Amino acid sequence: MAIVCPSYAGPCGGKTTTASRLRSFFETLGWKVFNVTEAATILLGGGVTFSELSLKQVDLFQENIIRTIIQLEKVYDDLAKLQEECVLIICDRGVMDPSA
Repeated sequence: MAIVCPSYAGPCGGKTTTASRLRSFFETLGWKVFNVTEAATILLGGGVTFSELSLKQVDLFQENIIRTIIQLEKVYDDLAKLQEECVLIICDRGVMDPSA
């Protein structure tokens, strides 16, 4: 069994603290916990400066963020399906985040 827990709070909204507490709690119960890293952070860390993008580039970038989020979540979901123990998947942001 896998439970996916997306987090949608804004900056300083307690996402990291909540994820850490959830991880500790469920690991104590014997669950396997996966943490899906925020896709935008990965991509922006590669040198993209959002404010320098044209509107066309912004649209393309947002589309690719969504594709990346879906793929990252799929990787952990596929792994979770093969685990014998219960699994919690914590998503740092989720696929609806780029729409905000």
